[in-house]
Amino acid sequence: MGIIRENHRFLALILCALSVSMIFFGHLYATPLVVLGILLMAALLLLTDESLLMGAVLFFIPWLMIVKFSFGQTAWFTYILPFVVLILIFRRVLFQRGVPAAPTICVVLLALYLLVVRVIRDTALFENNLIKIVLMLMLVVLIAQSEEARKSFRTSCLFFGLSTFLVSLYMSFYTDNTVLAAFAAQDSATTGLRFSGLSNDPNFYSSLMLMAITCLLVIVCMEKKTSVRLFALAVAIGEFYFGAMSGSKMFMLGVIFAAAMALLYLMMQRYPLSYKVGLVLIIGALAIVFFASGLFDEQLDVFTQRMETVSDATSLTTSRNELFQRDLTFFSGHPRELVFGVGFYMEQDILKPHNMPLQVVIQIGLVGTALLVGIFVGVARQFSPLRLRNPTEIILALMMLGVLGLLWLALPFMQLYEFFVYPLLMLQAMYYISHVEQAVPALARWRSSALGKLGEPVRVTR
Repeated sequence: MGIIRENHRFLALILCALSVSMIFFGHLYATPLVVLGILLMAALLLLTDESLLMGAVLFFIPWLMIVKFSFGQTAWFTYILPFVVLILIFRRVLFQRGVPAAPTICVVLLALYLLVVRVIRDTALFENNLIKIVLMLMLVVLIAQSEEARKSFRTSCLFFGLSTFLVSLYMSFYTDNTVLAAFAAQDSATTGLRFSGLSNDPNFYSSLMLMAITCLLVIVCMEKKTSVRLFALAVAIGEFYFGAMSGSKMFMLGVIFAAAMALLYLMMQRYPLSYKVGLVLIIGALAIVFFASGLFDEQLDVFTQRMETVSDATSLTTSRNELFQRDLTFFSGHPRELVFGVGFYMEQDILKPHNMPLQVVIQIGLVGTALLVGIFVGVARQFSPLRLRNPTEIILALMMLGVLGLLWLALPFMQLYEFFVYPLLMLQAMYYISHVEQAVPALARWRSSALGKLGEPVRVTR
């Protein structure tokens, strides 16, 4: 058990925000603050209980480009990660029933496989990528084993949502800062007018915002406390404001899909007609604000400029469909690479797919992909049973799956930490959706009914 536990989550959240704030402003004004911020981050990761660890990891991921002392260095999160995994294994062995056998064996086999491929192909695999993959997979396996962690979707969502909003807020004031741009390795020719936070690409930044918004919408739909739902909605709207500045077509498509699914969920609930009409009116008012108020003119200009270049499927997908066809053609003449992969070190003339499943096959081959699938299947079994009890729960589950699928089809994530934590976050969401009690808005609890007296509370059930 860690020292910082679930009942300390708000303190942990404040300390996480303090840590990244010290690192952020330390790079701008006082280098010693960077050291103190990284030390605080290390303490939080090492001392946090499993129930909060997923939230802490999600909080720090959007900031990793500056969690270092100088340009080009590896983020200190990577150096802290081995100690976090060792502490978790130590706790499991001493105080619990040990580590889960099946997924752990798959992680070990994948590590041995990647080592063998690296030795045979020599420069095919960078050692730091191999270590990061193994450690992150082991971290996911160990977190999933904890029952408290499986139930902590709301905490994970809170940490992730506030982190992505905070990094966007900070960078909105320092968009043109050359120091931060150098740490994030941002190329002005690539970003241009597109906002990218602390990511080196607007598309990767928008993927963070899209996943955070989707998780927050689950909270908005399912949470019992009205204050929590309103807070989650407010953060989601703020993240939409910043995410739209990325100019990502994928982001807008994902937000429209997630918002439509959330609205469908709410419309299918047994809420009074007045509540549903009010909800539609609020959404209409927000749409008017978006298009007519001028508050979002900058975001609309970015999308207008990008959409002016769209004339066919190739321009709509920024040539991703051509890359997909090229990579499939490559495999037809290179069966060895199909089976064993080409590794993580790829020159300009080697494949660079914008597609997550295809990238996995390209880099670790069918053999490595099978082992990777085995690991995630073993992790998913830790969350069983996941019984979705009615169609409305299926809607929210499809919302999470749809957004994750969109991100995986549009971007290559495998060398990023998001690749490992997003599936675990999705499983936490599924567990939350299938176990939490349905939210009942105040208007529904105190409505007039033919079966009850005026003002008499009416129970709304599934």
